[in-house]
Amino acid sequence: MFEYMALGDSITVGVGASSRCCAYPWLIKQSLVQKLASPVGLRVVARSGWTSAALMTSLFSQDPNLIRRSNVIVIWIGGDDLVKAGRAILRGRDSKLLTLMLTRYKQNLNTMICGIKRISNAKIILCTQYNPFPNSPIAISSIQSLNQITKAAATCHRTELALIHLAFAGHEAQLIQCYNGGRIEDVFNGTTPPIHPNNAGQRVAADVIYPRF
Repeated sequence: MFEYMALGDSITVGVGASSRCCAYPWLIKQSLVQKLASPVGLRVVARSGWTSAALMTSLFSQDPNLIRRSNVIVIWIGGDDLVKAGRAILRGRDSKLLTLMLTRYKQNLNTMICGIKRISNAKIILCTQYNPFPNSPIAISSIQSLNQITKAAATCHRTELALIHLAFAGHEAQLIQCYNGGRIEDVFNGTTPPIHPNNAGQRVAADVIYPRF
């Protein structure tokens, strides 16, 4: 049986979508079932609020056989690393914290990839991060830096790369739940942070990732 794992945070869980079946891991599973005409195993290792460090800890606590049996492993992480650093800076922490966060993200991502490759021949697909705040310069520069690290890891380890950020660019209002202006300040203007993909956004993500299988 074809098996794949989806590793991530709230985006991978499906926060922002109307139901779990509308989130990209399950949309991709549906496409695989139709293509292969056979059952497909899906293991989601994700939780809202997970940073790359939290995901790494959870990944390496999984049964190694689950990783070993996987044909494909999708990794989409990093958004909450940025959120955590951004909140700390807004509370008065040194802006150098962002540089430290990016360094740790790079270390964690590379450690996960190497750990997977040691025990599995699975195809690994890394995902870039879209920008829910395209009208905030600090968000633009931070997410560009995050994506540069992800791209470099894909090149270094010869993994596949799903360019999610390109698919979302210019279409944020249609693809992000509760989108309202594309500024970081929008987080404080409502009860639902305008950061997660809606159903359309999850479909776009699935359409970008699936061809990499």
